[in-house]
This record gives sequence, structure tokens and C-alpha cells, in this order.
Amino acid sequence: MIAWLILVAWTLFVWGGRLRNLIRGDEDAPVSFVLAVVFCGLALAVVAVWFVARGRHRAVVVCLSVLTATVWAVRGVQIAVADHELGFIAVHTVLALVSIGLAGLAWWHGRPADQTSPSMAGPR
Repeated sequence: MIAWLILVAWTLFVWGGRLRNLIRGDEDAPVSFVLAVVFCGLALAVVAVWFVARGRHRAVVVCLSVLTATVWAVRGVQIAVADHELGFIAVHTVLALVSIGLAGLAWWHGRPADQTSPSMAGPR
């Protein structure tokens, strides 16, 4: 449980901050706005589904995990090769790596447990 909770908190921290900056009018980036709303919505959906139907939140956690890893893998490369200052690239690289790591951890802990693993099943 703790892994998806950490991913939810991290997602709300990162994308909630992005959403706040966009709403304040610091910049005009419609795609970033949509991404921020989707990520915050998914994070809140994980919590809502967990409260409503305990144990059935795995699908939403997997969706959030896959989206997080995919978006940050793509954006991380885009940011790294774009014409940004080194500090901006460094901060966003850390955000990307932490996000991908937490997504992997949440996915790993959210997956259904194997009943019998072929490598550990042994002869029958």
C-alpha cells in the first residue's frame, strides 16, 4: 500500500505544482495543463477508488504508473536535448528519475501476486 501512496503524493506534488504555475499565468502551455489535470485526476482517482472499493484500486495504480513512466521517459529526453539551462535539465532529470522509479515500485507492488512462478514451481 505504501508504494502507491507515495506515488500519489509525489504526483500531486509535481503535477499540482505545475498546475498551480499554469493557473497563476506564469506561462501558456495547453499540453502541460492537460497533462497536469490528467495526472492530478488519476492520483485522486487512486485514492477515491481505494476508499470506495478497497483492493480494487490496482487498475488505476497501474494506469497512473504506466502513464507516469511513459510521459517522463519522453519528456525527460525532450528536456535533455532542448535548449534549456543546465539547472533546468538537472531538476527535471531528477523529477523524471524519481517519478519513473516510484511508478515502477507502485506497479510492482500493485500487480497481482503470482500463484506459481515457473522458475520456482519445481517438478510435479
